[in-house]
Amino acid sequence: MAHGWTTPSAPSSTALLAVTSVFTVTSLSAVALRFYARRLARLDLLADDWLALAALICTLVYNRTSRDIIANYTHPTAQTEVAARKYQLALQIIEVIALGLTKLSFFTLWKRVFSTHPVHRLCTFLIGAVTLWMVAFILATILHVTAISITRTYFTIVVSYNSNEEEDRLSFMHEFTLLALWAVIEVNVGILATCVTVVTRGVREVYAAHAGKCRSLTRNAAQAMRRHQPNYNDAPEISWFVVSVG
Repeated sequence: MAHGWTTPSAPSSTALLAVTSVFTVTSLSAVALRFYARRLARLDLLADDWLALAALICTLVYNRTSRDIIANYTHPTAQTEVAARKYQLALQIIEVIALGLTKLSFFTLWKRVFSTHPVHRLCTFLIGAVTLWMVAFILATILHVTAISITRTYFTIVVSYNSNEEEDRLSFMHEFTLLALWAVIEVNVGILATCVTVVTRGVREVYAAHAGKCRSLTRNAAQAMRRHQPNYNDAPEISWFVVSVG
């Protein structure tokens, strides 16, 4: 039975350029602030920080490559469609690696912050599950395992279609552009999500340190003002001296 949903139109290369440019700046800023927050807190850089950096590198590669491919293969010919499909598979691998590294950074951070054994065991299980998920989807993309590939596409972006209505399906580049746009948003938001906790904590620590210094300076200034105030208890003696002289 045919559905009545309208498929969204594919974004232009200019729109994708704008989206990737904004997300590139925000992702770079988030990871830079994360490392700066670690430095301010005088904490060592551990696995969660380096995993976030590796995820950032994969995200930047995805942002640049996806924009270039869509700009160059908007209307693929019979010759260039093969190259475009190869690039699509490569982008899928980069996307999975970026998402996996982001999740690993997040769960490793949880394991670093919480000291209880149940949370440690849960994080260890999730780290193992994410690692297996990465390996499974990379192999599925390389070997083009249809069942896993369809499942991944369904959960990545919901584009419902009927396999018996071949004439109603969008072109390859239309679908690829939609998936690329969604993946760009997905991987970059993942970078922001994994860094926001560390950055927020660093901001709180910096604010607390500066607030403590301001309170200390205010207290010292008040004490200095009290020390330099005139002693009005000697006022009667001063008045008597003035009258005697007069």
